Amino acid sequence: MARVEEYRYIADGALGRGPVRGFDQHWKHELAVTELRRTHARWIGEREPGQPVPPEEIGDLNFLAHAACYAGQVEIARELMGLLGTRAAWVPWAYTGDPEEQFVRFREGLGVE
Repeated sequence: MARVEEYRYIADGALGRGPVRGFDQHWKHELAVTELRRTHARWIGEREPGQPVPPEEIGDLNFLAHAACYAGQVEIARELMGLLGTRAAWVPWAYTGDPEEQFVRFREGLGVE
């Protein structure tokens, strides 16, 4: 959650000033990917297979799925999008473009039905 808020803060601050150096690596650098994998392992990895996602976790799960998609972590992203089904949250997807378009594009690109 903190990473997407940092992204929004930097993107908003850069409006009208041109590109931010290294911003294209925001989701993909080593620390971001390490945090993503660790969060996935601790939260999702300990879940019983087939266990439904409680409604109160949908928002947070969208943040993790968003990070996985933008970090290029295909297997994690596929699993998370599968857990979400069609339950997209406006934030964080709205911070990086049209939320519906992105959610659908990533689901289709990952082969999630």
